[in-house]
Amino acid sequence: MLRKLTGQSNAELEKKFLEGLNCLLAGKLDTEYAIEDQPEINEKLNMLRMKMIYLNRKVEQSSNIIYGMEQIESLILITNTQGNITYINKAFSYATAYMPDDLLQKPITAILKAKNNPDSVYKGLCHAISSGKGWYGELKLSHKNSTIIPYGLTLTRIMKDGKTEGFLYVLCNIQNLLSEREKEQKSERIKTLGTLAEGIAHDFNNFFAAIEGHVEILRDDTSQLMQSLDDIHHVSQQGAALCTDMLNYSGYQGKVKRERFAINTMLEQAEHFLAASAEPGVTINFGLDDGEKRLVEADKVQIEQMILHLLTNSVEAIKDCRRGGRILLSTKIVHIEDQLMRRAMFRSEHSAEGDFVRIRIKDNGCGMSQGTIDKLLEPFFTTKPNTKGLGMNAVYGILQTHAGLLFVQSIFGKGTIVDVCIPVLKGSLQQEERASSEVIAQTNITNKTVLVIDDSSSIRMIAQKLIEKHHGICITADDGDTGIETYKEHQEKIDVVVLDMAMKRMNGLECAHGLRKINPNVKIIISTGYSKDVLKQYEASGIEVNAFLPKPYTGLVLIQQLAAQCQQ
Repeated sequence: MLRKLTGQSNAELEKKFLEGLNCLLAGKLDTEYAIEDQPEINEKLNMLRMKMIYLNRKVEQSSNIIYGMEQIESLILITNTQGNITYINKAFSYATAYMPDDLLQKPITAILKAKNNPDSVYKGLCHAISSGKGWYGELKLSHKNSTIIPYGLTLTRIMKDGKTEGFLYVLCNIQNLLSEREKEQKSERIKTLGTLAEGIAHDFNNFFAAIEGHVEILRDDTSQLMQSLDDIHHVSQQGAALCTDMLNYSGYQGKVKRERFAINTMLEQAEHFLAASAEPGVTINFGLDDGEKRLVEADKVQIEQMILHLLTNSVEAIKDCRRGGRILLSTKIVHIEDQLMRRAMFRSEHSAEGDFVRIRIKDNGCGMSQGTIDKLLEPFFTTKPNTKGLGMNAVYGILQTHAGLLFVQSIFGKGTIVDVCIPVLKGSLQQEERASSEVIAQTNITNKTVLVIDDSSSIRMIAQKLIEKHHGICITADDGDTGIETYKEHQEKIDVVVLDMAMKRMNGLECAHGLRKINPNVKIIISTGYSKDVLKQYEASGIEVNAFLPKPYTGLVLIQQLAAQCQQ
């Protein structure tokens, strides 16, 4: 050995060198051992001593790291570059009941099972592994007894000499965190629903106040009869539209009652009602295009509701910054190409370039910051305390179902311009009015007998008056049991049954089943305030219904439905 180090050797020097080496091996690293007059040997011994000090510290450091990983409460797992497990700590074994022998050299997928975690978890892990970047996410581990446990995972590469040697997984149990998060979310939902309920109650109180006010006026002065009736009609439509909004938010897709009409004509008819939505000091001016009245195919109540939401926003914006202000509601036929559509804040997936009627609401209110504009279509977003934040969401939903567009321009402190665009149809208003007259002429239910089964006395009374007005015969029943007995008694002359879906005693589904037992060919029209999705319940029960009549319905819609069934 000495000859290899110095190129020379004798028994005495070799003995001293071995003594020095033995001192190093015995751990006396802090004491330098020198051989007199042998600088080369001393240099080699010193180099060996420094290397051993370094290695000893590394071993000590590794021992401390391993000891720490064994003591830490977090779950530690190490894999090689192939994804095979090379180490798990005690906490991992304790939490999952897996011992090292159960998992060592097994693939990581043995505990990260695909059935427990979404694809996004695996995509995130794979991307982190392939790109050499870290990753944090939430996932679920399988306990040995098949229990599923949620964890937060931090993934880090283990590097050596610039190369990836493996991956370190540190997992923290987030069950308590998730519970706290769920509590916070539940609390936030309750708070949101409370705010929502307050807003809805506020709107309905306004509706009822308007109706009650007109009733009081008519008691004293019948000269305002037609104007009051028009206003009451509009208020009831707004209430129905609000109910439709709520059904949409609860997961139902309300029925869109499409008809062909001119936006300008609708606004002219509703001008008095819309102008009344402004508060004292706020003026709404109308600038309707005098050109040809182009037709749209849309839900008239929803379009009016959308305009009312936007006018309300403008009124509130003016109230925030000045005592009085101006709102201009204008219309214009515009041609919009795809390039301009791309600049819209919202574009329905059904929108296509072509001619649109642009409804513009322009105000000189406080305007909006860019941050507010960016959040404008977020669910329940509002800048007002104690408001429900449904207005712009309703606009979004209406434009979505009508293949529409939304453009917003706003300067903070100066005002806002909102453009909603609805596609127009080819053809003239006069042609459409003639076609509508022909349809009405075909609604003949003369001498036809209709059984109306509904637990609402008001609806039974209105249906009876409408049917008798069109020379039909109406029989009514206030619940499902009575309806079945009435049908048994008069089935030979009953042509159609209008059946309420939700009744307090026997519901519509049970009643329809009873009617079909008496007469499998009975014609049943289901009437409900819920969406058309309720028909799936009938289909699932094997009960066929002939038509769907959404509440609230107009006289024309009711008579058209009845006539269609009577003519079949």
